[in-house]
Amino acid sequence: MNWSTFALTAAIVGATLPLSAADADVSSRPKILGVAHLAIYVKDLDKTRKFYEDFLGYGEPFTLPKKGGGGGVRIAFVKVNDNQYFEIFNEADRGEGQLNHISFYTDNADRMLKNLVRVYNRTRQAAITTELCDIVNGASAI
Repeated sequence: MNWSTFALTAAIVGATLPLSAADADVSSRPKILGVAHLAIYVKDLDKTRKFYEDFLGYGEPFTLPKKGGGGGVRIAFVKVNDNQYFEIFNEADRGEGQLNHISFYTDNADRMLKNLVRVYNRTRQAAITTELCDIVNGASAI
């Protein structure tokens, strides 16, 4: 490895090191306390409502109308308990039972966001570092 390759590698590695002890502390991630809601697509909202409400006994506290004001229900919210819901997306072209998203609840949303951004940035930086090393190593092989 020549001097310029060493200097570039050292700069890249230095950029990925923790900025402070708090950044290095994985235990600073807030606790995930549970699933707040699960959202799925369904083709037949009436059939789905019968399952969740009539068969399982859950209530439907509210709905959201279809976009564009054409009438009908776009999303039905089925309440499991005070902390958990199912969001049922009434969109026939999306398939039956396909997952839209899962929402978790935590003891500190602001800290969770900061933690997720930090983890994302570290992962992105590692990919960039690998790519730059591949470029540098490829160039030095020529």
